Amino acid sequence: MGYAKIATAHNSSDNVETILLNFTKGSGLNGLAGIPVNRENIIRPILCLSSDEIRTYLKQNKITYRVDESNRNSDFERNYLRNEIIPKLKQRLNPRLEEKINNIAKIVSDINSYLDNEIESLKKNVLKFNGKELRIELKQILKLDKSFQKIFLKKVIEKKFNIEITSENIFSLIDLLKLQTGKSVQLKEDILAIRERSEIIIRRKSFTRSKKNNFKIKIDQKVRAGEKSISIKEVNRKLFNFTHDKSIEFISGDGLQNIFEIRRWKAGDKFQPIGMKGTKKISDFLTDEKTSSVDKKNNLVLLNEDKIVWVIGLRIDEQFKVTPQTKKILKLTITTK
Repeated sequence: MGYAKIATAHNSSDNVETILLNFTKGSGLNGLAGIPVNRENIIRPILCLSSDEIRTYLKQNKITYRVDESNRNSDFERNYLRNEIIPKLKQRLNPRLEEKINNIAKIVSDINSYLDNEIESLKKNVLKFNGKELRIELKQILKLDKSFQKIFLKKVIEKKFNIEITSENIFSLIDLLKLQTGKSVQLKEDILAIRERSEIIIRRKSFTRSKKNNFKIKIDQKVRAGEKSISIKEVNRKLFNFTHDKSIEFISGDGLQNIFEIRRWKAGDKFQPIGMKGTKKISDFLTDEKTSSVDKKNNLVLLNEDKIVWVIGLRIDEQFKVTPQTKKILKLTITTK
């Protein structure tokens, strides 16, 4: 073993074909930069040579070579360019077509490197990514030149989600910057961009609502509600400690029924957030918490005998708080994938 690099036989003619294919499909700068000379442990030592130059060398040095018969089949996109389009362009427009396109690719590659450095600097102050969703701060993005907005959005989204988005996707995103809170555009089949008050959120559609609306759960049980798992467990008073982790809450179980209900909040739902004197509508509470429009629609509540005990993941109701007189303490836990 002991090998550190993988060398491929890509040549400059392959590069021209790749660039033209990318161009016809509306690719961005990455596509127009062509095939990189190296990427991680892959190197392309003959990328500077055309296929004609390689064949000439082989013939002059009487080196036997073979041509894959499938290369002659122009039903394939790349072969169509290679066999029919590129020869005509060289004949009618410029016999040095490959050289010129490769020169342009080098310029684009240099521009790309510069933009990547600028984007890296900007990302620190503008992006938040938790592995599932990307949050892009609007205030800073709107200050950018519109051309750079497009480049920035395309590059960061493609990198974070390992996808390729089209020019049409980018134009839709730019339009989304000007729309009202709650509007969204679909980038790919499973990728959604949502306009919020101060940010654009890019997330996979697995974050959308599950079909089932109501769940029953008993003490010492755990249930899956959409993307979340929720459990209720009785704990020994001597062993419990309060925590600042919003995924864990402790409530008084005194007087509560053994069976709880989990559902999405409904219009008109009210509760008394712990620490407050009066009640508050769930819709207003979620707005005050700056919950995104998608999360707001999907937020769950835990009820006991139709009384809201917990706005799940955010706040419990005042009347269910643990006090020195509490005899039965329940631990509520929420986990996500």
